[in-house]
Amino acid sequence: MSTRTLVLGGGFGGIVAATELEALLGGTDHEVLLIDRKPDFSMGLRKLWELVGIDTIASGSRPRSQLVERGIDVIEEEILSIDPRARSVETSGGTFDGDHLVIALGAVSRPDLLPGLAEHGHDIWGRDGLPEAAAAVRAFDGGRLLVLVAGAPYPCPPGPYECVFHLDRMLAARGARDRTEISVVTLQPMLMPNAGWAGSQWMAAELAQRSIAQRLGAKAERVESARVVLGDGGEEPFDLLLAVPPHRPPTASPRAASWARTAGWRSTLTPSRLLTRASSQSVT
Repeated sequence: MSTRTLVLGGGFGGIVAATELEALLGGTDHEVLLIDRKPDFSMGLRKLWELVGIDTIASGSRPRSQLVERGIDVIEEEILSIDPRARSVETSGGTFDGDHLVIALGAVSRPDLLPGLAEHGHDIWGRDGLPEAAAAVRAFDGGRLLVLVAGAPYPCPPGPYECVFHLDRMLAARGARDRTEISVVTLQPMLMPNAGWAGSQWMAAELAQRSIAQRLGAKAERVESARVVLGDGGEEPFDLLLAVPPHRPPTASPRAASWARTAGWRSTLTPSRLLTRASSQSVT
């Protein structure tokens, strides 16, 4: 009797889950079906490369259809609703049922959740605003440059600091670094909670070495012209604002959203547990 695992989302998590499952279960009567609305995959760091002109997102993108060579069926359709209990998903092309279900839809950038960001700053974590942000970076010739982490969790925890390193190097090459103040402001109590105090202190030292200011535990309430207003009554001035906005889980359906709130927006299945379960064909 054949079985099927539906993998929803073709980012890092979904692709790794699909390829590992196929590697473990290939040759058995088990089908791995990956569903994602976009044809291509690219690493998130490509957004930062395009932001500062190192390379483009397109040059580093690869079609998910190549996964077929690994025995994975790929469906390019929009996911409309998910029924986790029934292990069923409705897409723009129909309904798919599975014996097992892996939900790896990632997070959605929500700049609209920070009032004033769209009008006065740039979302550098979503692709839609990237061309405008890159144009603003190209035109920037000195002043106060602020990288703001306005919500957590967000994809790629070290990404904002990689961003300021790129900006620091780019402005130095342009001869504009000596007339630029670069700052990082985050609502988190340390720079990289995922790396602990030791990792955060290391990152703090790297920022200090480059004369990049840092402010921790500062929650942005709204963005106004040339300043970010903070929840404690303080503010951060800027001439150019690049922001990591709040993120939220995708809401494919009220049922899926309710399930996500109940389960908590975090991974409850570590890679080792995933592979252990996969070997017994009991991924849920």
